[in-house]
Amino acid sequence: MIVADGMGGSSGGQLASQTLVDTIARIFNEQPRPINDPEAFLGYAIMQAHEAVIRKGLKHNPPLNPGTTCVVCLLQNGHAWWAHVGDSRLYLFRYGERVFRTKDHSYVEYLLKSGEISKQEAINHPKRNQITRCVGNTIRPLEITYGSEMELLSGDVLLLCTDGLWSGMPDKQIGKMLLADTLDNALSDMASQAEQNSPSSCDNITAVAVRLLSNASPYEEAASAHKKNREDSEAEAVVATPAAQAQELDELGQAINDIQKAFREYEDELLDKPRHDIDTSANHNIPRSAKEKL
Repeated sequence: MIVADGMGGSSGGQLASQTLVDTIARIFNEQPRPINDPEAFLGYAIMQAHEAVIRKGLKHNPPLNPGTTCVVCLLQNGHAWWAHVGDSRLYLFRYGERVFRTKDHSYVEYLLKSGEISKQEAINHPKRNQITRCVGNTIRPLEITYGSEMELLSGDVLLLCTDGLWSGMPDKQIGKMLLADTLDNALSDMASQAEQNSPSSCDNITAVAVRLLSNASPYEEAASAHKKNREDSEAEAVVATPAAQAQELDELGQAINDIQKAFREYEDELLDKPRHDIDTSANHNIPRSAKEKL
């Protein structure tokens, strides 16, 4: 599950967010499943996306300095791992109640944490859209926040969304609306409600959610919603939904594994080289980036 909210002008924002989603999806596709070290995978994938966004910006004519937020969640065997940069959020709701949400990398979140402003003051703070970290668009080292492994229970809902959604309604209302019979209806209603509650200049509204129906299949119900609220938006949000993407990537991954298996069986005849001279393994070592643990 991936949600990215680009910035840096409409073209730069779209370039950054789409590059991030494409890069992480490609890297996910290259890994055998289940992924043995989810946290290392998330860090490596976001770091590679960071570098890809910068390269794309430099190659653009004229050069751009694009950036994007991101929140990425990996689901395996009834457990979830996540990482994020910026103010796109991950929520975990249980029976309609929020049991977890990520902390934004934003100036307002900093003021809240330090006690300089109240939650009520944060809602309409003039710098509420100012983020302190992003993917791309920076010469500083990328800083990623990682979450600890979370065990999911039947009925749990994971929601990934941009600030266009969560700034338009309180968390209690989000949790209540996620109790709807289907996530498709819930997200559609939430996006419409957030749009009505927000000022005319509000940001894009993008969300993706998955409800765990059983530990054996966390992808049994998934949905996404996206609204672009203004024609001259300076951000372009991109979402990768788990239902469609997981199926597509799993099928392609299986095909790649089949090809590699055949190659290992016949490589001596095909390449006329000793078997130990050739490494065809898909289990690449994934470097860890600098991490912030909650």
